[in-house]
Amino acid sequence: MWLVRRSVGTALTAASVAVVGAGLLFSGLASPAGAVAPAADPTDSANASASASASASASVSASATSAESGSASPTPSPSVTVTPSASPSATASSSSAPVTPTQTSSAPAPAPAPTTTPVALPKEIGSWCRALIPPRATSTEKKAAWDLMAGKAKVSDGGTYLLTEHPNWKPQSQTDTSGDRHANSLNWALPLLYRGVQVQSGPMIDRFRTLITHWINDHQGKRSTWVDASIYGGLRTQTLVCAAQTLGDPLIGQAALRDARVALAAAVRQVIRNGLAILGVSCPESM
Repeated sequence: MWLVRRSVGTALTAASVAVVGAGLLFSGLASPAGAVAPAADPTDSANASASASASASASVSASATSAESGSASPTPSPSVTVTPSASPSATASSSSAPVTPTQTSSAPAPAPAPTTTPVALPKEIGSWCRALIPPRATSTEKKAAWDLMAGKAKVSDGGTYLLTEHPNWKPQSQTDTSGDRHANSLNWALPLLYRGVQVQSGPMIDRFRTLITHWINDHQGKRSTWVDASIYGGLRTQTLVCAAQTLGDPLIGQAALRDARVALAAAVRQVIRNGLAILGVSCPESM
């Protein structure tokens, strides 16, 4: 065991040394390539230029003086005038001053506000609505629609189901079992659609769409048996087909298609069970 520990420790130490050594090697190789030769100091060159100019001026003055003193002719010689130039030191300093680039900070342009296109209200209810669940009298649909806007849904003969902004679809004390289950049929919400289309009321149609969307989103997973039972599931499928045709909502259309498939499977199962019962053959739930 100690040999294993020692070999492992040795391997770790060697790996650490190799990593550190490789890092030092790469840093040493990178330094010469990145080194930059120091730039010549412009002040030194300016001082040298100034000294040379001064020496040249002194030489010209001395030669002019010696020529003047050694000449026998009374005619005065022309004087040599040296025009002073600009100070080299000042020129060098101004040229050697670093030029600071001007940074223009441009603030990013604000993003344009998203524009929402208003959804056009349907002009009439779909033909499937009139065929499956035809509208009732105008006064009846009007009263039911305003009761729904107030949060009261008449669920068949099972009582009045109280609606919140987002219902939880659970049983309530003021409804019986039939009323609690009819809350999942959704046909009680159709007066909102019928009356909303009739008087072109956006709030009524929006409330109908919201209730249907909440129910669909809350029942994406596995459902209870009675939620998709023939009565409640059948009425809900008709309601979803009517809503999908009238509103043209793809979410509602997909939900209607799912409910239709479930209803078709349940109907086929019931037909097979009834046929086997007539023949005197037992029908198991699963095979």
